[in-house]
Amino acid sequence: MKIDVSGFLQEARSHLSRGESARAVELCRQVLRQLPNSGAAYQVLGMALEADGDADGAMFAYGQAVQLQPELGGSWAYLGQLCDDRQWWDEATRYYRQALRLQPEWGALRENLARVLEEGGDLAGAAELYRQGVDRKPQDAVSRYNLGVVLARQNRPDEAIECYEGAIALRAGYLRAYSNLGCLWGGREEPERAIELYERGIAGGSDSATNEDRSALYNNLGQAWMTLGKQQERQRTRARAKAIECYEQAIALQDDRVLAHYNLGKVWQQQRQYDRAIACFDRVLALDGEHLGAYSDAGMVLMARGRLEEAMVYFHRALRYEREFVEAYCRLHRPLNRSLHPQEGETALDLAQEACVRFLQGLLQQPDAPEVLEYLADTYTHLGKVLWEYGGFDRAGDYFQRALQIRDRISVYLALGRCLLRQKRVDAALAVYHLALGKCEEVGDRVAVWRALGQLHEGRGDWQRASDYYERVLGGLETDTRVLPELLVSEEASNNEPATLPDRIYATTWDWVATTTVEGCDYQQVSGEHSAVQPPFSPASSESSGDCGGLTCGMCLRRLCEAFSPVHLGLGVYRCEPPEVLPVDVPPQFVVTIPEGRAWIVPQRNDWLVCKAIAIVTPDGGLLGDVSRDFPWYLPGCQNRDIASHQIFEVEGLPPEEYIDGTVAVLSSLSGHIYYHWTIDLLPRIEILRQGGIDLDAIDGFLVNNLRHRFQREMLQQLGIPEAKIIESDRHPHLRAKCLIVPSFPGHLDWIPPSTIEFLRREFLPLAKQYGKSPERIYISRSNAKHRRVLNEEAVVELLSSFGFVSVCLEEVSLGEQVSLFAGAKIIISAHGSAWTNAVFCSPETTIIELFSPNYIRPDYWMVSSYLRLKHFYIICDSLSCYPLRQLMYQNPLTEDIWVNLDSLKKAMDNLIQSRIIRR
Repeated sequence: MKIDVSGFLQEARSHLSRGESARAVELCRQVLRQLPNSGAAYQVLGMALEADGDADGAMFAYGQAVQLQPELGGSWAYLGQLCDDRQWWDEATRYYRQALRLQPEWGALRENLARVLEEGGDLAGAAELYRQGVDRKPQDAVSRYNLGVVLARQNRPDEAIECYEGAIALRAGYLRAYSNLGCLWGGREEPERAIELYERGIAGGSDSATNEDRSALYNNLGQAWMTLGKQQERQRTRARAKAIECYEQAIALQDDRVLAHYNLGKVWQQQRQYDRAIACFDRVLALDGEHLGAYSDAGMVLMARGRLEEAMVYFHRALRYEREFVEAYCRLHRPLNRSLHPQEGETALDLAQEACVRFLQGLLQQPDAPEVLEYLADTYTHLGKVLWEYGGFDRAGDYFQRALQIRDRISVYLALGRCLLRQKRVDAALAVYHLALGKCEEVGDRVAVWRALGQLHEGRGDWQRASDYYERVLGGLETDTRVLPELLVSEEASNNEPATLPDRIYATTWDWVATTTVEGCDYQQVSGEHSAVQPPFSPASSESSGDCGGLTCGMCLRRLCEAFSPVHLGLGVYRCEPPEVLPVDVPPQFVVTIPEGRAWIVPQRNDWLVCKAIAIVTPDGGLLGDVSRDFPWYLPGCQNRDIASHQIFEVEGLPPEEYIDGTVAVLSSLSGHIYYHWTIDLLPRIEILRQGGIDLDAIDGFLVNNLRHRFQREMLQQLGIPEAKIIESDRHPHLRAKCLIVPSFPGHLDWIPPSTIEFLRREFLPLAKQYGKSPERIYISRSNAKHRRVLNEEAVVELLSSFGFVSVCLEEVSLGEQVSLFAGAKIIISAHGSAWTNAVFCSPETTIIELFSPNYIRPDYWMVSSYLRLKHFYIICDSLSCYPLRQLMYQNPLTEDIWVNLDSLKKAMDNLIQSRIIRR
């Protein structure tokens, strides 16, 4: 007997609508027993099984439906929904796309597909679908809002703002649109505008708005007040009070809003209301046990309260979620089986890293073991010494104080006192020395503190007190010849007559040349124009316009990065858009000849303490500001540059001055021992000499940082500079020459001008002809580097090899091979570092994929790609989220290692291939 299929299926749907899924399943099976090829019956069966909780059975049924009747758009859509629920983004995308082809007017289906594309990392595809939704329903506020969300994620804020404003215009009480729009204004450092918008949204919110939406708005309003307080110091107290009020209101509306509890805890932490802060962070962890920020901040608060053992528990819990990263770091810095005392060739940084590894391993295994805090104290002590040697006296003092919080050591008190003295905080240093004196148990300890007190009073001109303390030192030495060794070694000072420091500063070399009475000086302009003459000023008269983080300044880096309009493609993959005009002007290039000129160039001390200052001083006592640099230097366009803060005015004593009766050309640069700075900052100065009309053969000596590396000798040989004429500033850090010739730097530090790119290509690209065909896809390993390594590199190399990549260590190949590799490659992947200097040798259309730590994103090589028409992408990888521990492991973001998310990398490669950005 032939059954009425449509009737049975209609009855099954009716049962489904009443929640009678079992009866619906039974009816569908009756139909399929007689009509096993009915796609419609399988579709309804899938719906019934899904309602009955049998997702696997439903997926099988929908699969049968699309095989039997592929024109049934609903079956494809339901298959997509099941995969969507399981977060199978690729499969869900495929099924949703097929359903949309069959039923293009199905608006909800388009939204689902857009959302899945967004989740799967295809932000461009999601944006296009949401845009189609807006075109089809221009009066639909939700479509505009959804499009705004994706555009904001793509890093396209102007377009996102337009969408949110359009959504608000269509629906005045759309609180989510207000929230997101305000966040964009806040992200643009316009908190006042964000505050006005949030308050308008709160006042005009519709009655249908949920407490969740209102809570989000209050939380964001609190964030805007905090941003305003950071910008305007006079508003800080009021802004914090308003922020607290907003966060509390957000919590009152939605008690489980994690972010509001966390933000409130951060405010209490800043105000040193530690008990309140801990309560907030504990509430966060009760709601979200994997909130690493709450673990980190709770640990920091407990450290500030002196509850160290409790703090270790919070840090231990944080490490449970980042164990792989920490264990990989420990393997790289595995300590030797010995005590933590310096061995030959070891530096303070080596000791700090070894102590840190011991601390992290103990924290992972047994956080309450007493040696864990001992290792932490060792780490703080050695890090303090590292920062002292680099001139970071305030941060060094902070580390010494943290070490003393754990245990008393007279040597650390002495080190802290010296840090305070270098900051000219004499009274604070005096208090520290007296505190140390009260803790001395050994005569040797007292002798060391008495000596420090004597030196302090001598520096103040209090000769009587200084004499008293020195007499105590002599008396102590008579009873105990053991003297506590100094923790810190002062900068080497000359035993000869001290060198004269500059007494005036010229902002530019032209300012000196145009006004000096020194005979024999010469100035040749190579490019650009010099500005009007500015009068010199004394170091004491300069006032900096503000603080600057130098080359790691977040505000300056963000400004420079935004000039390249990076677009987020999804999964942390970004594409740089080359600007029509580079956002930085190239400074003038010139050559100056200075009779009896001086050059002071700080030598490299170890792998991490490289050349940190260069000073060119005229015979009449002027510091030339545009050819004198020191760290932290500034990024181009920075408004807070302070020439008068140059380190030459802070050193305890310059090394002996050497005289050279001849002509010396200064080439050395900051960090000139590193391949990047050697190639970008130092070598182009040779070309500037040539263009300035200088006869290179007539120069008696070329001053470079050193000649320790193979690439240095190879490059100088290629440029025709004889090694016999090289003077290493590491060995001759302070010299005066009968004739000092100083070419300008080729451009701003860490900003490669076009003239440098052309010079390097002209001089070195011909070397590539000596080698055969290179691999088209290369991965540059940083396994031999000291910093910024890929901790899971073995897995990364294995994955990339499946895409045809060959792994290369550039340290193991010649200069010519490096040039050949980059000139012949079609796709290059590597972590950010000096290897990318070789991008100047790439052919147009080469694809560059740069790997970054989320805390250290720099545009150093983006201008090279822009100039040479390379396709430049970058991927933001993972770093340690627990910031207190990250700060122990890495002294600043520049040194942070990364962990590449393999799923993201594979998906990124697939997306680039599917988009035909790169070829399989």
